[in-house]
Amino acid sequence: MKIVRLIVIVSFLFAAGNAQLGNLNLNKMRYGQDVNIHTARMLGLAGSGLAMKGAIGSGIENPALIAAQAKTLLVNGGFAIDKTVEDRQFPYYDSFVGFNDYGSYSMNSNWFYSGYFNIRLSYPMPVIRRLTVQGGITPFKDFRYKYTEEVRDPNDKTDKLLGYNWIEQNGLLKLGYFSAAFEAIPDLSVGVSVGFLWGSIDSTRQIEIKISEERDRLSRQRSLQKTPVIAVFGLHYQVNNRLAVASSVRLPYRLRFENQLADAVRDTVLSVVNEKITYPLRIGAGLDYRFQNILKARVLIDFYYEYWSRFKDSRFSQKSFNDTYTVKAGVEHVFFNKVPFRIGFSYREVPENRELSRTLLTVGTGWSLNKLRINAAGGLASQEYYQHDLFPDNIYGLSPRTDLDRVKWTNYFIRLDLTYNLFE
Repeated sequence: MKIVRLIVIVSFLFAAGNAQLGNLNLNKMRYGQDVNIHTARMLGLAGSGLAMKGAIGSGIENPALIAAQAKTLLVNGGFAIDKTVEDRQFPYYDSFVGFNDYGSYSMNSNWFYSGYFNIRLSYPMPVIRRLTVQGGITPFKDFRYKYTEEVRDPNDKTDKLLGYNWIEQNGLLKLGYFSAAFEAIPDLSVGVSVGFLWGSIDSTRQIEIKISEERDRLSRQRSLQKTPVIAVFGLHYQVNNRLAVASSVRLPYRLRFENQLADAVRDTVLSVVNEKITYPLRIGAGLDYRFQNILKARVLIDFYYEYWSRFKDSRFSQKSFNDTYTVKAGVEHVFFNKVPFRIGFSYREVPENRELSRTLLTVGTGWSLNKLRINAAGGLASQEYYQHDLFPDNIYGLSPRTDLDRVKWTNYFIRLDLTYNLFE
């Protein structure tokens, strides 16, 4: 019985390699989730702003935006709070009509935290017009996931507790980057950014059977073997005083991991495997339009295309994804007392299945205190997909289910940061 449980849990550790409809949680654990909202102002606009000149967060996605009009020294820092609520439901039936509805059997709510820091310097130079540099540290790819469920006997009138199943993974790859931009010709700025990733991913899966007091616990550690390089190029063109357009290109990059799987109960290393994961090219285009009205409104629209069909996983060569597109839109109003109101929306296809998508709604605001600016924003995203049971019931001697669970994901995002402009 212990061998059967061990085989089952090992197979589920790598289940993301056999992607089915809606393995979003397992794919996040294996391939991570992009963090492409870097500041509170950016969150308030749902990540839009590819053509928003001067924005610190958007300048990470398009380095041409950092080219300044005057002498500048900006320091920005803040923190991010993310909450994930996962409601896992199984289908239930009756003897009259068959399928009846879905009932929740596992509800998980988890908080995740991170921080970021950016600094920008622009100084007049005689050779290069308006050269600006920016550097910082920001989250780049999120692998964090937690899941807990109780297993009870459906054939027992007292709903007897059979055991617990756990998944816990910690891992957030951070980006340390350096960007430079200058005005190549009047109204046209060019920028380039080079960044380096670091971090590790640690995960644990555990099965605890209450009746026999048996426990199986597998741990996996994925350590980066070489420092991945992230390169981004950008352009920004100011068409007139109301309209600006921009584009950016992020080159493909590769993560190389040493993947160590161990039996934590018996303190035994089961396998050590090297793996390479190649992430695809991403291109983007955006516009920034300012209305000539008393509220100083501006509208931001971005479009991104990612070539996920070129994605490669050395351990699962059969892995196949679809190219995806993302649309982001944001509106920023600045009122009479210089308090902005921001609202944003984004829509993104899911690479593993075009029928699945991710929608994000956000709001934000800010305050100015002399040289200090405070920005705050919040966002809400939700997804629904279907997936096989993460831990088959035959682990506990029950008949395994062949139907799919319905999984509802709800994500909450909060960003709060400070920006200080020494020369303002």
